[in-house]
Amino acid sequence: MKYVLLLLNTWFLYTNGAYSYIVDPGPVVKATKGEIWPKPKSQTTNAKFAMINRSAFQFQISNHTCDILEKAIERYQKLTLDVGNSARRSLFRSSRGRNDQGRKSPRSDGNFKKTLEVMQLNLKTPCESLPYLSMDESYDLVIDDTQASIESFSVWGMLRGLESFSQMVILSDDGSMVS
Repeated sequence: MKYVLLLLNTWFLYTNGAYSYIVDPGPVVKATKGEIWPKPKSQTTNAKFAMINRSAFQFQISNHTCDILEKAIERYQKLTLDVGNSARRSLFRSSRGRNDQGRKSPRSDGNFKKTLEVMQLNLKTPCESLPYLSMDESYDLVIDDTQASIESFSVWGMLRGLESFSQMVILSDDGSMVS
């Protein structure tokens, strides 16, 4: 009986002590900047990046369109450009201190490839009003030296592509927008 009580007492002290003290209460997985979540089935990346020209950036629709896509474009236009709006940029600069003269512009980086002004949206089939089981929601999001585009066979795939693009847009050190 003594051994059972000793064993129970030891187990009780161990379990209470092991789970009550947390050394690092932060997240298990650290947040990333400019990464797509959830991860797509296939993704090819490199170190190159593009800047977004806030004053001229726009989404252009080719082929088919509908109310769902046009309303989504309005939302994502605001979401994408608000990442670097002037109020947030001024807060960002003031929080970094006044000694930023030594910082280089991202445009002087060797991995800078171009300034984005247009994102082509190519919806290849007419819009469906509702999603259905086993529909094709795939999309191709391409940002390379010659183009920036999202292509999909369904409006629901196009929405997923717009969401992925918005996740890739981040604020750079000098307050510019980088994708």
